[in-house]
Amino acid sequence: MGASKTPRNEDFPVASLFLAPHVRQDVSDFYKIARAGDDVADASDLSADEKIRQLDDLRAGFRAVPGGIGPLSDLWAGFERDAQGWTPPDMAALVDQCRLTAAPVARYLLDRHGERSFAYPAGEALAIALQLLNHISDRSADEAAGRRRLPARISSAEVLGEALIWLEQARPLPRLLLTSRLRRQAAMTWTVARIHAARLAAGRKRPGLGAWLSGLWAGLRPLERMPLPRSSFALAIASLKGEQRRGLQALYGYCRALDDLADGEASGDLMPTVRALTALEFGVWQEPLSADLAWASARFNLSMADLRAVLDGVAMDEGAPIQAPDEATFALYCDRVAGAVGRLTLAILGTPHPRLASTLGRALQRVNILRDLAEDADRDRLYLPDSLLARHDIPPIPAEALAHPAMAAAAQEFADEAEQEMILADAWIAALPDPTARRPLRLMLAAYRLLLPEIMAQLPTPGVKLRRRDKLKLLMLAHTP
Repeated sequence: MGASKTPRNEDFPVASLFLAPHVRQDVSDFYKIARAGDDVADASDLSADEKIRQLDDLRAGFRAVPGGIGPLSDLWAGFERDAQGWTPPDMAALVDQCRLTAAPVARYLLDRHGERSFAYPAGEALAIALQLLNHISDRSADEAAGRRRLPARISSAEVLGEALIWLEQARPLPRLLLTSRLRRQAAMTWTVARIHAARLAAGRKRPGLGAWLSGLWAGLRPLERMPLPRSSFALAIASLKGEQRRGLQALYGYCRALDDLADGEASGDLMPTVRALTALEFGVWQEPLSADLAWASARFNLSMADLRAVLDGVAMDEGAPIQAPDEATFALYCDRVAGAVGRLTLAILGTPHPRLASTLGRALQRVNILRDLAEDADRDRLYLPDSLLARHDIPPIPAEALAHPAMAAAAQEFADEAEQEMILADAWIAALPDPTARRPLRLMLAAYRLLLPEIMAQLPTPGVKLRRRDKLKLLMLAHTP
């Protein structure tokens, strides 16, 4: 019995040239056996018993396909249902059948490329959407041949609506994938599916050449870049390229989102992020974590302890307002909100250096504290340590401390400590062997060294920013080897 379809006449890409040659061959072999099983299940000239017997014989063929045994049981369970003429009674049963007959293909592709399990849900969602679209396209032919893939009482328009829901769930897939070739295949497939769905809604059964050309362009096009943050770190992030830039932007986005929760007018709920981090630790991605952060955590082996530490630092802000902490609490807070970020940054840059991360993070956090003295006081916060305030006889009450005549001297002492930490961090940065890592770290440090005098000159004015001439200095530094 000849195959009813080949990779060349499928509505969606099966083993495109985006895949590596050896993987492409494995996927083609997997496809041939899966297609043969599907054709046996659909054969109109075979009894149900004979179909089951032939399916059992075909199952042995998967032993020759690398990684093929894993998804076999679900796939064959779906084929056996089809062989017995089973018709899904409702939408939930239809989706379950698609999960059996399509999701195993997605799992095979992901496993064959060594992808992480957090990409499974989006990959399986895409496979389910494709299968639903196939059933809509083939409904007339299937029913003419005596096969009923779709529930009789559910219209094709309703099935299309369900397919679009699954397609939307699959949208993050390219951003979750570690393998660039598979990412390109996923982008191509998703784009073809989206256009195919629109054409089905217009009464056209096939995707058309335009869909394939658009899919090819989507696969060739790099991932859309996230916008650079409007912050002192923007130039440092912009100095990087490729995966490191994407990783650092994902980390910054995570920190920024948490910071916004802590500083918003109404306290934010940190529990969704707590649950998402726990899930990610067990290989599951979910919002509010971005797909890019999930990708970065796997690509750069980011420490879950440090990602949690950042969250714990924000939780300290979410609790009772911090006011004149003791030295131990101040050190813990700085390590969580800055030192952990430094360690994660250096992991992305490929140069782990715990002492540099801690020192640089603490120095930059001191500058942040000085810059935000007035804003923090409005929130009843005061991050300057109690020992510093005691040396200057300043009361540990935010509003009173800010108005105290000795505050300028205390702030200068705090700034001097930040400067000493910056000098030490600068020496360690200069000793790093990788210039790609040195440049963004130098830019981060330089931005804060230029900002600190401005803050001290205008203390306690909030919202101090770099002057234009300082921005030009940073721009020149960004282009210095």
